[in-house]
Amino acid sequence: MGALVEPHWAADGPRQRGEVPIMGFDEIKNKVQDMVSDNADKVSDGIDKATDFIDDKTGGKYSEHLDGVDDKARDFIDGLDGEKGEDNPPQS
Repeated sequence: MGALVEPHWAADGPRQRGEVPIMGFDEIKNKVQDMVSDNADKVSDGIDKATDFIDDKTGGKYSEHLDGVDDKARDFIDGLDGEKGEDNPPQS
């Protein structure tokens, strides 16, 4: 194995070639929010496919719970996207 490389924790100062800047929690959170906002339909479709797959594999035993997961996830995504309740009314 190669030698361990110590991370560079300094927030300022010159960086060496190839060094990756360290992101703070807020920066990461903002990037995730931006990615979800830009791709809300794709994220929602992915959640639907995942819960449909689980529902299929469990023989519909947990359908009501999975519908709740879909609804909560959609509300969360809409909240990040700034569209809560506008285009995605709750499903019955």
